[in-house]
Amino acid sequence: RSPLRGVEAETELWLPFGLDPARARNINFSLQAFARLAPGVARERVETELDARFARPFELYPNEGVTAEDIRQMGVRVSVRPLQETVVGDIGGVLWVVMAAVGVILLIACANVANLFLVQAEGRDREVAVRSAIGASRRRVARTFLVESCGLGLVSGVAGLGLAALALRVGVQFGPRELPRLAEVGLDGSALAFTLVASLATGLAFGSFPVARLRSWRTVIALKEGGRGGSGGKKRNRARNGLVVAQLALALVLLAGSGLLLRTFWNLRSVDPGFRAENVLTFRVSLPFREYPGDDPALDFHRALLERIEASPGVVSATAGPFGFPIQTTGNTNPVWIEDEPTPPGQMPTQRPIRIAMPGYFETLGIPLVSGRSIERRDIDLGTGAVVVSRSFVDLHWPDEDPLGKRIRAMPDAEWLTIVGVAGDVRQDALHQVPAPTVYLGARLTGGDTYAGVGAMTYGVRTEGDPTTAIPVVREALHEIDPNVPLADVSTLEVAVDRSMARTSFTMVLLGITSVVALMLGAVGIYGVMAYVVSQRTREVGVRMALGAAPPTVLRLVLGEAAIVVGVGLALGLVGATGLTHVLRSLLFGVDPLDPLTLGAVAVALAGAALVASLLPARRAARVDPMVALRHECG
Repeated sequence: RSPLRGVEAETELWLPFGLDPARARNINFSLQAFARLAPGVARERVETELDARFARPFELYPNEGVTAEDIRQMGVRVSVRPLQETVVGDIGGVLWVVMAAVGVILLIACANVANLFLVQAEGRDREVAVRSAIGASRRRVARTFLVESCGLGLVSGVAGLGLAALALRVGVQFGPRELPRLAEVGLDGSALAFTLVASLATGLAFGSFPVARLRSWRTVIALKEGGRGGSGGKKRNRARNGLVVAQLALALVLLAGSGLLLRTFWNLRSVDPGFRAENVLTFRVSLPFREYPGDDPALDFHRALLERIEASPGVVSATAGPFGFPIQTTGNTNPVWIEDEPTPPGQMPTQRPIRIAMPGYFETLGIPLVSGRSIERRDIDLGTGAVVVSRSFVDLHWPDEDPLGKRIRAMPDAEWLTIVGVAGDVRQDALHQVPAPTVYLGARLTGGDTYAGVGAMTYGVRTEGDPTTAIPVVREALHEIDPNVPLADVSTLEVAVDRSMARTSFTMVLLGITSVVALMLGAVGIYGVMAYVVSQRTREVGVRMALGAAPPTVLRLVLGEAAIVVGVGLALGLVGATGLTHVLRSLLFGVDPLDPLTLGAVAVALAGAALVASLLPARRAARVDPMVALRHECG
């Protein structure tokens, strides 16, 4: 649920929000205010001015004995934040991780193409030598290479834009709703300009490698060796191998990040949230105050609707609450006074998560009861003040006592409420957070009092099968009671759980895709280098075999050289991974950024792929006919 209801791009209707001082009962912090600051006004100044007026609302509307100073002790402060910061939130970290992954893929691709350009440049040695012999300068030859590389970069950029347009359509349609302003993502002028600059920059990057080679290039030597297939020399091999090492190191960093997020996603899926999300339909019903003034008419409506829904076929149980359900919505927090633990004068007790429940809350959500009973209909009808607390709440305040019959309250001057049951711990706000000590209050506390307005309730309906099949049943029951009350925010509790992992799964999928691409590019890169090296060493291999070297010996020789390159790349990649995986710390759950199992697994996978890619050129070298190789080289 967006923290800024009413300012999203998909909002189509805005209605005036009237504040009637005559109906104000107490201070409420559930509203958000928006203001455009005058030019030159600092945010700090606005916070200071508003903070000076903090106590005024408490003077006008006394809040059951709670003063402005009490609220300050609870940690409530005036906070002014830019709207952009509030809308975007902390998604920027995720986007930077994805951007970095894309940049790594670009570097790997550049290294691959640079290797191809180096091979092409070596194959054109004689052509370049002839050009130089008839007067072409090195600058002109270098310009030829750069024009070719930049042209290739621009063509690739245009093709990439087409693929990006297609990928964006898929991403916007299936991407997580929690990604701010996802529907507004698209290709615009800035994206086109960035693509143009990036295409030219990458073209210059991978085109610079063969250009740098011209510095040590000799025309006479090239003309003498132009028609021969000798070895490219240690310097040439060193450059090619260096590019492959860089590819493997970067690929390992991406694979490590993807592996850590995969472990995180698995850990989140394995977490016991404390409730059963399957087969639970959720929706929201908001009653107009004019037709349902006060809490009693609203409670009567909700009781009647729950009874009709529970009597419908296929429905196991139903419940409702103004603060919604765990994971789906963030509950309220409030200081909790405990009769056995008197609060010192002038101090406020610790705030605890509060959930308001109608009968059937624990049965519908599948929250187990450790002891006692749940909140029942008579608690709502009579206002018995029954309260259920979580196991962690009991462990914190009565670790060695029976909590049943103990009394607490959520306001300093309110009636004491009696604990009638203890429920299992629930991860209220997020799966990665430790369950907090929670208090479950009945929708009516004592007498006719309620903790919060019950005009708007989120409903939960547990069904025997697919929960969406209960939607027509719910609509019919609602229409029978009041056809003018709309049904809103229809969803399932399983969807809420999935959405709570949307950021992790979204990042995992994107990093997974880039990791697979990196793995393929790394394997292709080492295959290309080894295949070229083997082709250049045909004469050497022929001589070795003519002198008695067996094919297995040649195979070990080629694979041994490939293993050195792979080993250096993996070593550098592990060093990079140990540093860069710390960036993912905020996205991880249940796994250390330096998890040896994950780093070891991705290293073994990458090493295996690289060595398999080296096997085909090695086998080709081992099958060389020495007489054919020597005759070819000598002829």
